[in-house]
Formats: sequence, C-alpha cells, structure tokens
Amino acid sequence: MKEFLISKEKNWSSTIINLYVFSINGVGLYYHNFEKSPQREEKEKKREMDEDIISGALSGVVTIISEITQSKKQLRKIDKEGYHLLFSFGKYHIVCLISKMDLPVLLKKLDDFQKILK
Repeated sequence: MKEFLISKEKNWSSTIINLYVFSINGVGLYYHNFEKSPQREEKEKKREMDEDIISGALSGVVTIISEITQSKKQLRKIDKEGYHLLFSFGKYHIVCLISKMDLPVLLKKLDDFQKILK
C-alpha cells in the first residue's frame, strides 16, 4: 500500500533544517545541516564548535521534561514559533530533527532512520 501524503507533505524534504544524533548522555554523535544558502559554510564552521553543546542541551531538555511530567512516555515534539523539534529514541541514542513544519511524515521517517542506527 502506497503512503498517502497530503499536499503539504509532498515537499517534506524542503522543510528539514538540521539533524542531530547524540547519545543518551548528551555526547554528539552526528550532525547534518540541510539548509542551502551562500552563508552555509560560514555557519557550518561556527556550528561545528556548537554541535556538542547543542547535543548536550537537547539531552538535558529531554531529561528535564521527563522529570517534570513524571511520564514514562518519551518526548516527541517541541514547537517554537515556526520551528519544530522532533525526537526519536533508540536504546543508546536520541535523534532530533529540526524542521520548519510539523508533518506526520517527518516523524515516520525519523523513526525509520533511528531504527537503522541500532
């Protein structure tokens, strides 16, 4: 059965900004920027230094929200004025996708990607 995509989801790849993969302890394992712009190289140089800090901060946010809510369910989404952080959890790692739109297809693809990282 083919996936049914609503019209917004047809261009899902153009909504992706960044992908982070980090350990449960917050150590950055992988980072990729999907944006295409002339200033990208300059931003990438700065981002390389910040990657570990961002991974640690995202890990901390996940932990704090879990503690506050006292829920065994994992954090799946954070929305912030036009930016959406989507999370998927493995046994030893967390994957975070930052996008411009909150699309169900992105969560599905993020979960599929996370599963191959085992």
